[in-house]
Amino acid sequence: MIRQPNPATKRKKSSTPHRSILNRRARIVQKRYDATAHLYDSLYSEEQTYKVKLIDAFQLRFEGMVLDIGCGTGISMGWKGMERSVGVDISKEMLELASGKGYDAVQADMCHLPFRDRSFRAVTSITSFHHATNRRMALKEAYRVLHTGGYFFLTLLKASDWTKQLRQIRRYRGFRSVGFMDEGKDYLLAMRK
Repeated sequence: MIRQPNPATKRKKSSTPHRSILNRRARIVQKRYDATAHLYDSLYSEEQTYKVKLIDAFQLRFEGMVLDIGCGTGISMGWKGMERSVGVDISKEMLELASGKGYDAVQADMCHLPFRDRSFRAVTSITSFHHATNRRMALKEAYRVLHTGGYFFLTLLKASDWTKQLRQIRRYRGFRSVGFMDEGKDYLLAMRK
């Protein structure tokens, strides 16, 4: 069962994205991941686990709640820095698998996160931000829920058109770049609020 967010961090009455919030592109992504959720771990577990381990290379330390945006089946939620974490994904089927592994998982669009401002000490998004239907809104939401001084870890597929905007992302609003890696198919960014 998909768990509800902690009432202390809950922003809106419902954590399930209302149909009117999800635009056509978001519904396409949601349906694709719902249909392939049962295959996801076998196809991507090794690759996603490797990306999470790269975060440790930055040697940045923090304590407190962590939000994993685009958590999928919860692969990246097993990271040692995420003992206290909440995952968000648009796919109900992916979240069912994450919940089955014992992770707190909330269905939501990354452009409309159902949490209070400054609720998390760190935010991660491993290979999911390229699915954002509104990039500025997704970055704004990640920034909003991140506590002052918190870290935002983001991986971007080099093949996505996001990479054209790397400089903008690294300088977004109040984020300060504290690390960058060019690793295989991905760029890994570490930013601090």
